[in-house]
Amino acid sequence: MKKILFTLSVCGLCLFSCTKPDDGGSKQEPGPDPVVDEFVPELPADNSAEGVRHLVMLTDFTGSGCPGCPFLLQAFDKLFEDKTLYSNVVLTAAHQYNADDPAYYADTKLASSFGIKQFPTLVINLSDVYDTQVTVQSNLKKWIGDAIARETKAGICASVAVKDDIVYVNTQIKALEDNTFRVGAWLVEDGIYAVQEGTANEKYYTHDACLRVAESKVVNSYQGLRVGDLKNGQTADKLFKINLDKAWKRENCRVVVFVSVKTASGDYAVTNVVATKSLNDKVSYK
Repeated sequence: MKKILFTLSVCGLCLFSCTKPDDGGSKQEPGPDPVVDEFVPELPADNSAEGVRHLVMLTDFTGSGCPGCPFLLQAFDKLFEDKTLYSNVVLTAAHQYNADDPAYYADTKLASSFGIKQFPTLVINLSDVYDTQVTVQSNLKKWIGDAIARETKAGICASVAVKDDIVYVNTQIKALEDNTFRVGAWLVEDGIYAVQEGTANEKYYTHDACLRVAESKVVNSYQGLRVGDLKNGQTADKLFKINLDKAWKRENCRVVVFVSVKTASGDYAVTNVVATKSLNDKVSYK
């Protein structure tokens, strides 16, 4: 169960009701898929001996019809004037407020899996949930800084290519401690135009990093597909295949790949994340 670390309210709060997700009963997680496909993008050279990059995953639950959502967007703008801080995060946006949003992500179980009932809500590393409104500006830097300060438990690299309208995402993780790991791949699209309620600033009418596909779901958990137990220094590969929708502008699409680790509570949290710049790209460990 995800822990709500900070809850703030505001007059005129936008509410969102979700059905409580099924706990999955005794369903077993699927094991890792063997890489047997005839087309597998070649991974970048292993440069992990030089260390691994550590990035933090931010997911903004938002929507173009949400009048309170520009508040968090404006807070991001101000905070990320600090380019060093910005270079340590990967932003994603889950548009789940209004179904007529051109960037709408229809799987509402994503929001309900985090207990989200209002917008905007920020989820850090698919674990820490912050209902954000009035004092977001004074707390946002601390929330993100705390996540950056945590030591990563794994490195991750990826290679992405398209063949026959299928995005192939070849990933490899390297354990930096003995633990149980998961890995996920999200396809996101930039440059989606939709008038944003709550602001007249047209800057916020273009929406980036909008979630299109989340290849990370096990039962009602979105922290990644099972990799299994790894010893410190061991690696594991995972191949994802994502079908491209013809309505998406593929030149604006890219992939976010993350590795999650089992925590002391038994839940999973993202410990590292990388993002490609396109659908034909490689990202190394360092």
